[in-house]
Amino acid sequence: LSFSWTFIFIFLLTHICSAQMNKIEQFGSNPGALDGFLHVPENLTQPQGIVVAMHGCLQDAETYANETGWNDLADKYGFIVLYPQQRAENNANRCFSWYQEGDINKDQGEALSIRNMILHVQAQHKLEKIPIYATGLSAGGAMTAVMMATYPELFDAGAIIAGIPYQATTSLAGAFPAMQGPVDQRPDQWSALVTEQNPDFKGEYPRIVVFHGAADPVVNRQNMVELAQQWTNLHGLKPEQVEVIENFEGNTHVTRKNYPEGAASPKVVTYEVAELGHALAVDPGSGPKQGGQTGKYAVDIDFHVTYWAADFFDLLQDQ
Repeated sequence: LSFSWTFIFIFLLTHICSAQMNKIEQFGSNPGALDGFLHVPENLTQPQGIVVAMHGCLQDAETYANETGWNDLADKYGFIVLYPQQRAENNANRCFSWYQEGDINKDQGEALSIRNMILHVQAQHKLEKIPIYATGLSAGGAMTAVMMATYPELFDAGAIIAGIPYQATTSLAGAFPAMQGPVDQRPDQWSALVTEQNPDFKGEYPRIVVFHGAADPVVNRQNMVELAQQWTNLHGLKPEQVEVIENFEGNTHVTRKNYPEGAASPKVVTYEVAELGHALAVDPGSGPKQGGQTGKYAVDIDFHVTYWAADFFDLLQDQ
């Protein structure tokens, strides 16, 4: 291609990718100073749910949408995807502030901004009684834990990818030590950090699935273990009540654990992916369980995390 045609092709490709989402211009109070983008499939009349998908550091909403394949699944199965986005003015690396006390407490900072985005989408599309799910990678995964911990009444389930337990730290100084995995508490201590945010909450806490690379050098796999302890305790389960499935779906890289053992719909699930570092596992292709795109933090390991998150959310029902 000539330079001019190459430029036009890149421009059109970028325009097409951007056209998958529309920016939410006004969604009410925004104390965290975040942006929001929305993907609504064409001709969608009865969406199955809303997925709130949060990108990792050094990413933005569009990159995360393309690499995860959430929009493709939304188009196929009929649900809405909301993408909160961090601003560079808030954090030079575009990380959500999962470690800042003013952003991770109920009705404060970034947590409140994301909650207000969700309520705005519900109101605009008249979806007050629709299931809502949260998911994210790395800092977005840690922010997923924040949202489920601070607003358990809002979410049905969450999917955390390479994330961190709620309130593993409440300061920037503690963020890197927490990521490396030495923060070790008893299950009841972990769960107390969540229940203290919701003293009047009488309902059932959201179900949770955790995906983590066994070779992650940035967020140690121990965080997956601690997350399982935090959320099994919230559901009244014991960590030892577990069913271990090695070579999940014939993939020798993947080990799945279900809590409690033998449950048809487990409350807590973890997937440990061998040889995967700090990245999203994808499986590009047109097969029924394939999807996603490779990128800086997206690695082809024949396992499409987004598909299995959507499966856990019970969103894979044909329209």
